[in-house]
Amino acid sequence: MKDLVSFAMVGAGRLAWSLLPALQQAGLQCEAILSRNVAQALRLSSAYHVPVASDLSGIPSSQIIFLVVSDAAIASVAALVAPRLRPDQMLVHCSGSVPLAALGDHPSRGVLYPMQAFTQDAMVSFQESPVPLFVEGSDPVITEQLLALAARLSPLFQVMVSETRKKLHLGAVMVSNFTNLLFRLAVEVVPEVDLHMYEPLIRHQVEQAMRLGPVAAQTGPAIRGDMPTIKEHLRLLGNRPELASLYWLLSLQINPSLSENHGEI
Repeated sequence: MKDLVSFAMVGAGRLAWSLLPALQQAGLQCEAILSRNVAQALRLSSAYHVPVASDLSGIPSSQIIFLVVSDAAIASVAALVAPRLRPDQMLVHCSGSVPLAALGDHPSRGVLYPMQAFTQDAMVSFQESPVPLFVEGSDPVITEQLLALAARLSPLFQVMVSETRKKLHLGAVMVSNFTNLLFRLAVEVVPEVDLHMYEPLIRHQVEQAMRLGPVAAQTGPAIRGDMPTIKEHLRLLGNRPELASLYWLLSLQINPSLSENHGEI
């Protein structure tokens, strides 16, 4: 099995700004970047000293072609790229929610999904704060190659098939995107308090959940069945009925027996 030493990247968005340098640090050479956003590609090119391809004809003979485009664009971009590749060139996407099948019938295809939130303003180091990587290949050889690559990028990696990876992505949305929404709503409810004042509580809760498990770490009025406090919270949310409904639904998820008190709300 050959070591992977070269890659090209189609797309120059948020993920590219962290994945490209991570791959370089793992010893791979980026031979080209291709993006419909030329300005973004040029910025990425300048930052990491890699060439820009002007169109699909400029995709080099790299061992891996990473598609780091939006989830909705993966299948259509793969259909354009795959016919230009040799059978042994690996076509890889990095999405949690898109199945391997979106890459069509190219013989060497795979998935390398980094479960992390990416922005252009804050580059994610795959090693310093280990990013979990989930891989899937079109055959055992491709899977082994992607596992070997994942091991060079992060100490956290495993094989995961498409259907399970979709569920993992759902879980990632819940623990990341939904909790971030709750941070925002907390600030809206009490605008006099800066978000940083919640930081010790947030960090403690995460530490407890990791140490004890989410069930044992659950605290608050809902788990205690403290209806007077819950009713007062709902009263305070009287001018935000959609938020009051969300509060009540989440409380029921914590303690289903609260439904017996529905008539008191």
